[in-house]
Amino acid sequence: MCLLSVTDAPAVNVVCYGNASEEKIIVERTFSRSEINYSYAYTPEQLIDFVGSGKADIGIGNISISEARYEKVDFTFPYKDIETIAVFENDHHLAGYLFVNKISVLWLCLLIFVFANLIWIFEKGNGKIENTYFPGLFSAIYFLFITLTSVGYEDYTSRRISKAIVVMLMLFGMGVYASLVSGLVFIGSQNYKFNDIKDIKDHKIGTFSESYASAWLRENNFTVIEVGKSEKIDFNGYEIFVYDEPYINSLKSSSMTKISFSLFKQYYGIAVNKNRNDLRVLINKTILM
Repeated sequence: MCLLSVTDAPAVNVVCYGNASEEKIIVERTFSRSEINYSYAYTPEQLIDFVGSGKADIGIGNISISEARYEKVDFTFPYKDIETIAVFENDHHLAGYLFVNKISVLWLCLLIFVFANLIWIFEKGNGKIENTYFPGLFSAIYFLFITLTSVGYEDYTSRRISKAIVVMLMLFGMGVYASLVSGLVFIGSQNYKFNDIKDIKDHKIGTFSESYASAWLRENNFTVIEVGKSEKIDFNGYEIFVYDEPYINSLKSSSMTKISFSLFKQYYGIAVNKNRNDLRVLINKTILM
């Protein structure tokens, strides 16, 4: 977040917190036309409180517009809107399914390689499995894959021991495929219970305090657990976490699953001190251009 103090005098105070490149472009275009002096600096304080108290004239840095914030500051017209989505913590069994399936695939690949070597040893030179190792091994692997997947092409084997090897691999392969399919079905079923907003109504929902998401959820009678922006999303006390899509995507956590629908849009504006309506009007002109 970034706090901006503007003045017509040569000496200008600007207070910033974090990065606000998109909003800085809007501000710089506005003040370059108006020849208003300004500069940036950083502050550890809350942006809205800082602007509301008059310590800064303008606050920028991905600020969502909410009724609670309107009590302290004014806002410009929204310069962007972002979908708000939800995530929930994966079932603890899901990691186990994924781990087992990964192990199953590794075992299957290893056994195909071993069995392909055995097929080559017993069947090389039979007219379908070449005498030389690598072409013969490839032909054996190809034969085993089409056998395992039940596609079938033709029998490359002529000796009983080779046929026994193929039967053992087919039995093991069926078990591996069943495990893989069950895992995929399980993963898909994780999202089944959240098909609409009403499906999350009975769950405790976490979101950041004083955000538009918090206000919207409360207005629509959701059970809201507010957390600070510095806190980790750990699902402690809540089952679902709601916030804007860019932030959710930035988490990149394998322990969370995104719900497939959007809850609502959040609108973002530039916070302006209530006594500086002149600045708000100037910035609105830039946003509308």
